[in-house]
Amino acid sequence: MGTTVKDHLLLCLGLLLACVRLIASPQDTSGTALVSQDQVADEVRELTPGTTIERELSGNHRHSYFIGLELGQFVRIIAIQKEIDLILVLFGPDRQELLRVNRYSRGRGDEEVLLVAEQAGRYRLEVRPQEKDAAPGNYTLVMDPPRAATYEDKTQATVWRTFMKGWQLRQHDTAESLRKALEAFAEVLHYWRTQNNPKDQVDLLNIMGTTYCDLNENEKARDCFSQSLGL
Repeated sequence: MGTTVKDHLLLCLGLLLACVRLIASPQDTSGTALVSQDQVADEVRELTPGTTIERELSGNHRHSYFIGLELGQFVRIIAIQKEIDLILVLFGPDRQELLRVNRYSRGRGDEEVLLVAEQAGRYRLEVRPQEKDAAPGNYTLVMDPPRAATYEDKTQATVWRTFMKGWQLRQHDTAESLRKALEAFAEVLHYWRTQNNPKDQVDLLNIMGTTYCDLNENEKARDCFSQSLGL
């Protein structure tokens, strides 16, 4: 069937809403942080539950925090960006990277880390500016008290890691990576629908719609935008 004026209007409206609701992060296609080699690592601090940390960060610095966790503990960390775009990178006790978070850009939106400790020890969270020449900006870091992970905690942490995997794949902007990103997003959408959280669903459907547009699959893009508008 041929496309109609209504179809074109729906596609354009969906794209417009996606641009308004979703501030895409700049690409990091290398899988490494966009930081300079001479970036200064400040002294590592302990991140303790219930403590709110407010600090200033600029493009030539990065901040690190130790987090002590027992096996099977769940932890949630929020970084509130204030006019600086942050990358959060979490390393395990073995110094291997576990999670990289950079969903929101332009210093807007909260970046979030969800983790269930698969081994006991000291984890390290690194807070980096997205841009190596970023002007000084403030951020606030808050960690909820770690607790023994419930089934729901484990599910949320797994889903969040799947979403961030899809988000990073999307930044590579190849047909293969975009399709793999959509597979990850579909898993996440299925879970978020069970949680009855319309906002998360709307945001994700818009992301999926713009991803289908990047693949020139406009029929699927219209379907995503239509579902988004219906929530």
